[in-house]
Amino acid sequence: MATIPTLPEGRSGNPSAPLGWVFYNPTVQLSVGNASWNSELGPYYIDMRPALLDYAEFRYGDFAENGLPLVGYGSQAVHFCINLAQFGFAVHDVWWYNKEQYEYRKRLDVLLEWFESNKEKSRHGTCWRIPFENKKYGIPAGYPSAMAQGEIISFYLRMHQLTGKAELIDTAMDAFEFLKLDVHLGGVRRQNEQGQIWLEEYPLKSPSYVLNGFIYTLFGLIDLYRVTNNSHVKIEIDRCVDRLNSSHKCNFWIKQ
Repeated sequence: MATIPTLPEGRSGNPSAPLGWVFYNPTVQLSVGNASWNSELGPYYIDMRPALLDYAEFRYGDFAENGLPLVGYGSQAVHFCINLAQFGFAVHDVWWYNKEQYEYRKRLDVLLEWFESNKEKSRHGTCWRIPFENKKYGIPAGYPSAMAQGEIISFYLRMHQLTGKAELIDTAMDAFEFLKLDVHLGGVRRQNEQGQIWLEEYPLKSPSYVLNGFIYTLFGLIDLYRVTNNSHVKIEIDRCVDRLNSSHKCNFWIKQ
């Protein structure tokens, strides 16, 4: 594992620009984290801590005054919910293994405040939207993503276990409700003729089947079941696993 730097923050000094291609530090290698079915979640499934070096080197973008990472630089930098959730896993896990890291614990509260302030609640559930256009897929800014839903569910549940706030479970369950909304109705869920489901990172009219985003979403569902023991969540997990087991019939791809 790469050396964990001081908790990153500040501005890079780069000229104003949206997020472009990220040139990751080649010394940063992510490994398996805490794979468990215990009700106490603990660290995330992937050890994100080494990625703090990429944040510290401003490879994703600048940091805002609140200490949260942005994507992009200068006046064109924006907060991105997926990037924030993954930063949250890294910060959470550093704190988990060393409870004396007070600044890391404090940064988790700031992250939670951001998610609370930027959630969108409707009759379909709670979601967080992507703030910029996806030019590769031709999706306008403001689209939902199953990957975002799953990762934020995982973050909320860990914050519930740190703070004891029951309302964070309620928000996680409401985010799960949004995962049931069909792509053609503005959601992220796709169901085939056999009744199998796919939860889309990129909710296009035609299937995109990005495996990475699906797996991150599944991690969120597993966390939700571990904490709540909710039978409806377990059914959804089983349907996702069934889809993966029949993957030879599905042309999914891994995002690079």
